[in-house]
Amino acid sequence: MSEWLSGYRVSACRDELIELTLDYIRDHISSISVEGLVAAFHISERQLQKRFARVVGMPPQLYIRLRRVNEALRLMHSGQFERLSDVAYALNYYDQSHFIRDMKLFSWVSPKHIAMKVSEFHSDLAGSSYL
Repeated sequence: MSEWLSGYRVSACRDELIELTLDYIRDHISSISVEGLVAAFHISERQLQKRFARVVGMPPQLYIRLRRVNEALRLMHSGQFERLSDVAYALNYYDQSHFIRDMKLFSWVSPKHIAMKVSEFHSDLAGSSYL
């Protein structure tokens, strides 16, 4: 049994291993890779790909990239980092251009534009603006 959710097939069956990998990805977002998941959970890459896609509805690499962009947005909003390159470095992006490319791909906005909005939010004395 399955249903469609936001264009992705979502399985009604639970897969505890994949649920554990999702937690692991969340906890290790700055350093995780598919190869790291394969090693951590002692599963073949092919089995991980098949099971992950069946349960989550997308390949693990795409999910990791989406989660990493979400974490970048969270870090940018936190005000913890002054420069975008620091956010990229904290999330182990290969370089800043890779970070910018992923941000534009998944958020449709450049990181610089997002950072400007975050800056406006933090400098708004009334605290009434939102991202």
